[in-house]
Amino acid sequence: MHPAAGERPDVSAKRLRAAMAQRKRTVNKARHSVASRSGSALFSPIAWDSLARHLEISGREFSILRGIFDNQVEFAIAKDLGISAHTVHTHVERLHRKLQVTTRTQLVIAIMAKFLLLTESAVDGLPPICPRRIAGSCPLQIAPR
Repeated sequence: MHPAAGERPDVSAKRLRAAMAQRKRTVNKARHSVASRSGSALFSPIAWDSLARHLEISGREFSILRGIFDNQVEFAIAKDLGISAHTVHTHVERLHRKLQVTTRTQLVIAIMAKFLLLTESAVDGLPPICPRRIAGSCPLQIAPR
């Protein structure tokens, strides 16, 4: 690359490096955004509906729970839902009480455990996790919670 008239060669190289670094930051940010919003995709819409019904959670709690699965902080969930972070915090506390947990990690694990129980019972038409479950030969044993 030839420097522009009156410009030193090292200045254009610095600009190129800065532009490349900015591009890399933009790409990494986009990757992180997609990856961080994919946790709720773990369950199908039918599975989410079944979970919400069996856990007896409100529509707002359901939306917040999906945000938690997407690894969003309370401020991001609040912004997405158009409510205050304090309201999100209150709903999170209610979810903790309903599921008898104290942390976000325990909340996610409790939801996963409930999902596994629902797939085992096949009450809502959720397919079993193990295809051998129907034949009674699945090694997966789930203890009721």
